Amino acid sequence: MPKRTIIALVLLHLIFIAFVFLAVSKNKITKSQKAISNTHSFSPVQLTTQEEDLLVTNEKFLQEKIKQSGPAAVLTKLEEVTSREKILCHDKAHILGRLTYEVFGGESFKLCSSDCHSGCYHGATEAYFRDKGTANLEQNLSLICQNESNHFFSHQCLHGVGHGLMAWTNYELYEALDACEKLSADNQKHSCWTGVFMENIVGGLSEARNTGHFTKYLSSDPQFPCDSIDNKYKSDCYFLQTSRMMQLFNSDFHKIASSCKNVPSQYQSSCFQSMGRDINGSSNHDIAKSIANCHFAPFGDYRNDCLAGAVQDTFWTDKGESEALTFCSLLKDEKELKRCYETILNRAKDILDRNKYRQMCPKIPQPYNSSCQELN
Repeated sequence: MPKRTIIALVLLHLIFIAFVFLAVSKNKITKSQKAISNTHSFSPVQLTTQEEDLLVTNEKFLQEKIKQSGPAAVLTKLEEVTSREKILCHDKAHILGRLTYEVFGGESFKLCSSDCHSGCYHGATEAYFRDKGTANLEQNLSLICQNESNHFFSHQCLHGVGHGLMAWTNYELYEALDACEKLSADNQKHSCWTGVFMENIVGGLSEARNTGHFTKYLSSDPQFPCDSIDNKYKSDCYFLQTSRMMQLFNSDFHKIASSCKNVPSQYQSSCFQSMGRDINGSSNHDIAKSIANCHFAPFGDYRNDCLAGAVQDTFWTDKGESEALTFCSLLKDEKELKRCYETILNRAKDILDRNKYRQMCPKIPQPYNSSCQELN
């Protein structure tokens, strides 16, 4: 597979990667979604082979199917078709989200699902800002993000808001960051900023992907724009910056690790966690390859950061539990093992229900499952 294709897949893997959840876990419909689906009397998605092609090539046809079957069901079918045709699903899901908003307005955020790295949510969010603006951003989060008390889900939703703001401002980085400032809580601002920085990087592939997106806040400098912004943004910027380095260094993780070592010391941990996420995103589920590439990071805390970023990226839904456990089991160093199991246990608290969490505990060897057992 060409390196440019790998880079594009990694970036789209992030869009919410860093977003795979917004309101519900993948393939799981909430009670509110079911209620709305029943209200609209959606019909099952039934398509001929020719109609499946239209799903990815004809927006008018796609919108008609959204009206008939609802965005979640159409998105499931869209994921099947794009996977088979080797088309980037997130881009098509973005369009689906925009069309969904045109039909259902604010209900879109309950009707979308997190398939295709939450592209439906991102498209709907971008359309929402174009329609409503950002004057009442914080008040309107109750509509966009629902009632997300779970930190992980809340972060993913606000991250998606950052993507939407960046697109809405036509890729004016500082304007989008300022819009995030309208959120009162610091954790909300940080989540929003990560979405802004990720969307800025995605804009770097705009010409190749013919999306019409363009950003002036990228250059051949692997640390730009992180090195030129206010300090309060830098940690969140560097947490995404290796995705830009992937573009500049053609996925050469030796060069990316060297670049992370050159960032200011207080942000190096963020950079190496970002590197781990990108390593796993480019490995195509090859755990041994992910671990080997993290060995480009210096032994010790920074390598642990890389491994933590990589294993966390395997575990976005309950389907990733086995891969995450296998990842940790292949490590040898005591500190690496401890950090790895701590990372997946913290993620498990957010994405597994209590029963599945309890079932996971015995699968983690002692002494690393001590904190897991304490929650039972």
